[in-house]
This record gives sequence, structure tokens and C-alpha cells, in this order.
Amino acid sequence: MNTIAKNDSRRKTAKVAELLPLRTIPMSKSALADLASNYAGFIRTDSDKFALLVAIKAGEEYLKALKAAIMGSALLYAEVQRANGVHCTESGAKFSVRVESVWDFSRDTKHRQLTAQCESAKAALKAREEFLKKLVLPITEEGIEVVPPVISESKSTLAITLPA
Repeated sequence: MNTIAKNDSRRKTAKVAELLPLRTIPMSKSALADLASNYAGFIRTDSDKFALLVAIKAGEEYLKALKAAIMGSALLYAEVQRANGVHCTESGAKFSVRVESVWDFSRDTKHRQLTAQCESAKAALKAREEFLKKLVLPITEEGIEVVPPVISESKSTLAITLPA
């Protein structure tokens, strides 16, 4: 996909507004919710709603890739801004730079044993849940009555997978 920056040999970079129309959307959660609600009200057919959901899925993938591509440079910029005492953008969005440590516990024998026990317990719990889902009538197991579970809630969801 060609971008404006690649097509225009007169400049090395494109303006953000040309590349990303998201720059024009509101910057507050309540205004975004109102905008989405109003927009949804204009969509009349189920077909259009479905097509829009597919487009939104594509947009989410695009934004995830875009975020990953620019995060390093944006983080450096934010660190400089913070060092200069700036903690808020022009639009009013607050930001902070967090340092997150990743600990490596793999050298501790007891930690490895506990991790293995947790994984084993998770697998046993999953197997038990699958067994209970298939249970139709109450049974007795080791002198204890085991009653089939009931469905506490059922809902439909829509999963959209884009082609690679």
C-alpha cells in the first residue's frame, strides 16, 4: 500500500493530518461515545452494520500495527516532554511514562515447582469442567453426589478474522 509520503518525492515525510484522519476525532471519552452513538443511529440495514463491523476489525488491526510502528519514537518524545515538565498534550490528554520491570524467576527451584503445580492444577480444573459439561444425570463419585452444572448465561458473539 503506497502512502502519501512514498508517492510524493518532494518531501520526506507526510503531515499527520494527511496520513491519519483520526486526528480530527474528539479527544474525550464522552464525546467519542456520543459520536459513536450518533453514527450508529444512521446505519439502517443489518448488512451495513455487519460490513461496518468488518471494517472496524480491519481498523483495529491497522491501529495495532501503527501503534507498534510509532511507539518507540513517541516514547522518546514523551520522555523529553516529561523531563521539561510537560504532562499533558495540547488536546488535554494526560500522559505518563512508566518503567516496567520484567522479572526472571526461572533460576529459583521452588518457583519452578510452584509454577508446574499451578499449570497442573489449571489442566486438572479444565478437564473437570469438560467432564461436568458432558454430565447429563447426577452421579456418585467417591461417595459424593455430583450434579450436572446449569448454564448460568448464554450469549452470542461475532468473531471476525481477516485474511492474512
